Amino acid sequence: MSKLTCNNERRQKGRIKPSLLLWLALIFMGLPVLLYLLRNVLLKSSIEYFASEQQVQINCLEVDVNWQFDVLINRACFTTPNFTLALQDAVWMRSSKQVMIKNVQIKQQLQTSDNKKLTTNSNPSLSLTELPENLPFIRIENMSIESPLLADTLHISLELQNAKKLTLQGDINASLLLENNSINAQIEWSAFDLVHFFPAASQYVAQDPALFTDKLLQAANIKSTFSFDGRLVQSQHNIDFNEPLHLPGCQLGLSLRGTTSITVSEPLTAQSIELDLSTLNIGIDLSTCEQSPQFMGDWQVDKFLVSLPRLVQLSPTELTVPEVNLRQVASDSDSSSLLNIQLRNSSYAKQEGQLQSDYKLDLKQNLAMHSALEGKLQATSTGSLAVTLAKNGSVLDSKWQITGSQNQVRLDSFNARNFKFDSAELRFTLEGDQTQGVTLNGSLVGQNAQKDQFNLANITNQFDLKITPTFQFTLGLVNAVDVCKFDTVMVTNTSGKMQVSGVFKPLADADFISQFHTIKLSGSYNLSQLQSNALTIAKITSQFSLEGEQVAQLAFTLEHQLNGIKSPQIQLAKFNGTLEGTLHELKKLDLSGQSNLSAFTLNLNDKKINFAPLLLHHKASSAFTLLSTDSETGIILGQQSIAKISQKSRDITLDFELQKIIEVQKVISQFLPELELTQGQISGVVQTSLNTDNSPFMALGHINVSGIGGHHGNTLFDSVTLTAPFKFDSAGLQLDKTTLQAGSINAGIPIEQITATLVSEKEAYKLEKISGNILGGQFVMQNLWLDQREQMFDVVLQNLDLEKIVALQNQPGIRVTGKIMGSIPIETHGKNVNVDDGRLVSQNGGRLTIVHNPAFDTIKKQQAELGFLENYQFSQLSSKVTFKPDGWLFLDLAFKGQNPDKKQAVNFNYTHQENIFALLRTLRVANGIQDKIEKNITQGGKQ
Repeated sequence: MSKLTCNNERRQKGRIKPSLLLWLALIFMGLPVLLYLLRNVLLKSSIEYFASEQQVQINCLEVDVNWQFDVLINRACFTTPNFTLALQDAVWMRSSKQVMIKNVQIKQQLQTSDNKKLTTNSNPSLSLTELPENLPFIRIENMSIESPLLADTLHISLELQNAKKLTLQGDINASLLLENNSINAQIEWSAFDLVHFFPAASQYVAQDPALFTDKLLQAANIKSTFSFDGRLVQSQHNIDFNEPLHLPGCQLGLSLRGTTSITVSEPLTAQSIELDLSTLNIGIDLSTCEQSPQFMGDWQVDKFLVSLPRLVQLSPTELTVPEVNLRQVASDSDSSSLLNIQLRNSSYAKQEGQLQSDYKLDLKQNLAMHSALEGKLQATSTGSLAVTLAKNGSVLDSKWQITGSQNQVRLDSFNARNFKFDSAELRFTLEGDQTQGVTLNGSLVGQNAQKDQFNLANITNQFDLKITPTFQFTLGLVNAVDVCKFDTVMVTNTSGKMQVSGVFKPLADADFISQFHTIKLSGSYNLSQLQSNALTIAKITSQFSLEGEQVAQLAFTLEHQLNGIKSPQIQLAKFNGTLEGTLHELKKLDLSGQSNLSAFTLNLNDKKINFAPLLLHHKASSAFTLLSTDSETGIILGQQSIAKISQKSRDITLDFELQKIIEVQKVISQFLPELELTQGQISGVVQTSLNTDNSPFMALGHINVSGIGGHHGNTLFDSVTLTAPFKFDSAGLQLDKTTLQAGSINAGIPIEQITATLVSEKEAYKLEKISGNILGGQFVMQNLWLDQREQMFDVVLQNLDLEKIVALQNQPGIRVTGKIMGSIPIETHGKNVNVDDGRLVSQNGGRLTIVHNPAFDTIKKQQAELGFLENYQFSQLSSKVTFKPDGWLFLDLAFKGQNPDKKQAVNFNYTHQENIFALLRTLRVANGIQDKIEKNITQGGKQ
């Protein structure tokens, strides 16, 4: 019994209960159903779990399986920080190993700065080395790609065959092969396609459609090869472009030849692109550009090559260009000339609008090879520039900075149109930013500059320019020249300083110069010596200023002083003056001022003439043309105004004002010390015109003197009157025939009522038709030259009173009546006068009476016959006249007549000699001429 029970129990333990089997059957049958029902949820969770590092989110997922166990994806939506993907109507046919996808939509989105921090470790990638060899055939009928980097949606269809070949059709047609675990492709495209899909390119081209024509863009054909290994996209682009760019006023030749390389890491999440342009040759040709400067063509500086030897970094927000080189293409005739411009560490940040770059320029040019210029030009420039553009696009609101700017320009052995110099070097630094403005400091040094007969040696200039952000500016200049020479004029040790300040206010409708305001300019200039063959000035100093709130009206002053002025004719200890005035609209000038001449000496004929201080008063107005200029200068000698110079357009008038002759006596007495003018008046006018047609110079004028009286040595004269028109031209000074009159001339024998005609011939002067009264009679003579030439002329005498002639001897008791006439031939040699064979005869006889003359009475005692002359009536009197240069006069007298008392005819000859010079001295004493002279002087010319 017990055994049976035991066996039954063992039999029951080895048997499964029916209920348990039922539950197991239900579980195994329900699990697939449950998995099927939860397929979308489980698949979504699994994908998000395994792709959590890439922050993949699934927003929608509808997956199913048909009876053939083909996987059907009705809808799937994926989101990452970099893109979204929407998939519709996809089938994975497992039996035929095919994946057919109806629609795929991809939208790329750029990360913000916050998103970048969240995805730092996110590197979604597809490693092509992990693709299985039995990858199914994949076909996407319609794939659309949207991206901020694309101007339009990109539509393509895609086929992947056996993981080896990828075919794209649609907007992009290409075949890609998967070889060596990478996708390789070749595409031919043009710049036209680039503009069509990329917004930046499209917007740029839209700014100038006349330049970027479809023909030009389609001419830029590019052959590209691509390689993609799942993480890295590498491409090479072969470019061959050579088309002119038709810019406004300039046809620019542009050529692009060579290969560029582009590298993109993680293309699905890429934020930067590397461009290798090191093998791309960029050529620029300005030789056909109409607006390029003439010197560029003359010097053949019009063809350039541009290269970028280092990788360029490009992202949607930033461009980095480590190095750009622009190099002149050297000509075959001058391989030594070069122009290199290098930009380093250049970058542009789009979001901040910041552009910065380091620059370097090197220039060497042999000017003589290509133009009329000769010389060697060298220039270098280095520095850094940073600009942050204002969001409103305003230049004034932009931030900028210039640092480390060092610049040098040098010219050696320069020659252009007879202007040449040995060397000139310009050095300057440039610093600034938007808060402080710009500061420019530098120097210009030159050696031996020459233009025709003009020479400069050792020139030094220093300048300092500051411009604030509000366009307030100050400019300081300091210059010095060791030697300045023009022909025979040489100036040594010149120096100058100038300070300029103002404000520049840009105005749209105003011309450039009118935009300057609050202008203030001041400076000085000095030189130590000016010397020429005919003139020496020991020192010149000047100070000047110009200021005004607006350019329309500027006030100026000028002060100058010249010391130690010497020439063979002039010596002037000091000449100083001041000018002030107003400049209107930079078109008209009004000025006034005065000049002072002190210790002024004039050398004439080895005589020094000292002038009292001369004061000149100036007044002028001009629109900077000769026809618009009017000026007036008054000349004051001592305290007396003596002349005025007036200019109206081309006409100039020098007016000597009517004044007493005594006012200029101090001047006259210095070159004619024996001439003392004590009465009378003088005036005159000189007129001329300034000719612009190189016609000969000519001046017309006249001088008037009236009532002139005084003395020359021991000779008194009065009532001298002359009105003399004259002309001055290339032939010299020429007088019109004019009448000279004098009331009297008295050197001991009075000569009265003198009249003559003054004539000029070939810069020499003579008197014609000279007549006057002397000794109760008259005299007439012709052609008396006033220089010291040898000459001969006759003096014709008539009606001379013998009684007055004999009275000259001052012999008591002797009286002669009657008239004589005659002709005296005079010959002069310099200051010497000689008379030979002069003749005098009586007119109608005369009478001689001698009463109680002691000398005669003594002789009569010895010669009794002389008694017949005590009462002698002559019918004829003749005499030969001889005069020697030493003053001796010889008279050979012959008388014919009778003594009426004794009824006796008497003829006798008499020889008389007299030193005229001694006689005149005696007569002057006898007539008190010296007393009259002294009286005239003390009484100011009153007689």
